[in-house]
Amino acid sequence: MIRAELDNRDLAIKDALTGLPNRIFLQEKLRGMCSELAAPAANGGRPFAVLSMDLDGFKHVNDRFGHAVGDMLLRKVAERLKRAFRPGDMVFRIGGDEFVILLPDTSEIEATMLAKRAIEKISVPFDLGVGTAIRIGLSIGSAFAPADGGEPELLLTCSDHALYEAKRTGKGRYRAHVRAAN
Repeated sequence: MIRAELDNRDLAIKDALTGLPNRIFLQEKLRGMCSELAAPAANGGRPFAVLSMDLDGFKHVNDRFGHAVGDMLLRKVAERLKRAFRPGDMVFRIGGDEFVILLPDTSEIEATMLAKRAIEKISVPFDLGVGTAIRIGLSIGSAFAPADGGEPELLLTCSDHALYEAKRTGKGRYRAHVRAAN
């Protein structure tokens, strides 16, 4: 019975296609990281970054080659993203071609460097056995805790807005959330 409960928990927090943690687990981890911000100074209120990202050109791949190739591409993207980040960073697939990365104890400079590295890794063509190399891109937006907020939904909203700005200015780009002037 314990094994079944653990298996069910695993199914509930993992994306079936890529094996990455899913949106449910993202919410849990983000709540935990935000609560640590508010905790007494014992942990120093460790800052962290939230990167929202989605693939540029994924719909075209699905339309041209079919969903089986699209699924294979998503699995390959997940592998590359895991390799693009540090061991303690957490990569989540939250649906479709959307991913979120949590970067604990990360400065804005480090987050920028990691985001650009991820964009480079995803821009390398994929060989999926369809007779042609598949090229896609990655757009990324970021938010930083506590500078952009200390609540999970606010941080995700800020990183999403930055992602939309990155896509608006041209695909394959990274943008940090712009804080309002006081």
